[in-house]
Amino acid sequence: AKGPGDPVLAGSVVTLGMLEAVASRTGQESTFARIARMVGEAEAARSPVQTAVERFARYYTPAILALAAATWALSRDTHLALTLLVVACPGALVLAAPVSLMAGIGRAARQGILFKGGQRLEQLARVQAVAFDKTGTLTEGRPEVVRVWAAPGWSPATVLQVAASAERASTHPLALAIVEHAKQRGLPVGAADVPPESVRIVPGRGLAAEVEGRRVLVGSRAMLEQHGVVIAPAVEREVAFEAAKGRSVAMVAIDGQAAGLIALADRLRPSARGLVTRLRQVGVRHTVILTGDTSEAAEAVAREVGVDEALAGLLPEAKVEHLAALRRRGWVTAMVGDGINDAPALSAADVSIAIGVGGTEVAMEAADLALVTDDLGRLPVAIGLARAIVANVRQNLALAVAVVVALVAGVMVGSVHLASGMMVHELSVLAVILNGMRLLRWQEPHGGARRAPQPPTPGGSSTQISGLAGRASAETVT
Repeated sequence: AKGPGDPVLAGSVVTLGMLEAVASRTGQESTFARIARMVGEAEAARSPVQTAVERFARYYTPAILALAAATWALSRDTHLALTLLVVACPGALVLAAPVSLMAGIGRAARQGILFKGGQRLEQLARVQAVAFDKTGTLTEGRPEVVRVWAAPGWSPATVLQVAASAERASTHPLALAIVEHAKQRGLPVGAADVPPESVRIVPGRGLAAEVEGRRVLVGSRAMLEQHGVVIAPAVEREVAFEAAKGRSVAMVAIDGQAAGLIALADRLRPSARGLVTRLRQVGVRHTVILTGDTSEAAEAVAREVGVDEALAGLLPEAKVEHLAALRRRGWVTAMVGDGINDAPALSAADVSIAIGVGGTEVAMEAADLALVTDDLGRLPVAIGLARAIVANVRQNLALAVAVVVALVAGVMVGSVHLASGMMVHELSVLAVILNGMRLLRWQEPHGGARRAPQPPTPGGSSTQISGLAGRASAETVT
């Protein structure tokens, strides 16, 4: 909610009314420019990851050339030197990483996981701490009605029907959610092209209208108090209960009486339940939420998901600072997000992960890994698969080096000749290829956790809604 004189960030969305703004900072001083600059700085600050193949290649080729040259210089045996050079040809060594990477990345793509090259796989395999954005990442990013409560003398159906009939005149996301929920319940809310009478929208507070001869208020406490509505202690308790759960509350007054309230929440993604358990199974030691939302909303999601820490009210700069603090603890850190304000944090993490096809292009561009779907269950799969790929590369490297060492030793003592050496060499190449191809059939070793039970509601007449998006079940609780 913004009023005259309040600062507004570029990129904000006006959901209701018209806005007249004066630019206080332009060009390179704007928040958007600072975000872009932070992304570039974070990219430049990251040290390059040296893969196992690069470490071997740095010493292997010069060593073999030097060994062959020394053999010829000492023995003057050209055949021996060439045999040594041929059997030590790094065929298996060259294929050790590419085969595993191609097979593993192909397997990941089948499961909706896109690696942007193999350079970050080693870091992903070593991840110990995972940071999440909240809205649009752990939650679905759209408000839904989760509870309708009615004060004594009123029914939940009446409260919802009257509020939805009034909210038809508004385009606010919460108003649209209330109208949609009433329609799903089969309640009459009137025609969409016939607005209620005497509608007055107060930005940041709510809406006043006449519905079937009744004076209706839907909005915040300030909205009701402005119209002289007395809020009873029972209503106060319910508002406090919903606020403690991090939900948005639309209070409803009918003909000057507080009739009830409608609680709305950004629903948790079904795949977020049990996510932390699965992450711990693949070796993640610490999880944290970094969000610009309120502390109540962050803590509510943290309790449901089971993360270790929730930090709220953060601007993009603060998210970067908290990620730096995690790295100073010695933890390899991954950041999971979907929005433009996540781009600096994504770039500051050791591994950046963008979720969902709804993620912004900036987030996708800044990320090392993209989950094509909104299924957070792909995250532990990605980490587990990355560790399997790295382990497979190391196995291939160990096999390739062991075969080369054995062949070189055999050549030096005269027990290995060109034909037998080439046969063993080619078999080692085939073994590396077959070992890498095992990743095409890789399966996650652990299944997902069971969904956590829903917490009970307090006393009073209410309607509790739960279930997946597009499917709702109603239960009257008294």
